[in-house]
Amino acid sequence: MLLEVLEAKKRELLKNKFGFDEAFNYKEEQDLSAALKRYSPDGIDIYFENVGGKMLDAVLLNMRIHGRIAARVHLTIQPRAT
Repeated sequence: MLLEVLEAKKRELLKNKFGFDEAFNYKEEQDLSAALKRYSPDGIDIYFENVGGKMLDAVLLNMRIHGRIAARVHLTIQPRAT
């Protein structure tokens, strides 16, 4: 299991105590797609999406065939101007 986490202390806790295979800081990676290939060489089976952007772009390039993406969507409805 792979997780993106900013703080080094939390990454170590996730790996050493909770059994995650890897945890990384996406802000330290120059090439997100290459990082995902390094940490998930067989591809990504499941991804939880809630922000879009560069991470989603990199994940889509690294998804396994029949992999699943759970998406959290937040819609904002603006009132019409009168």
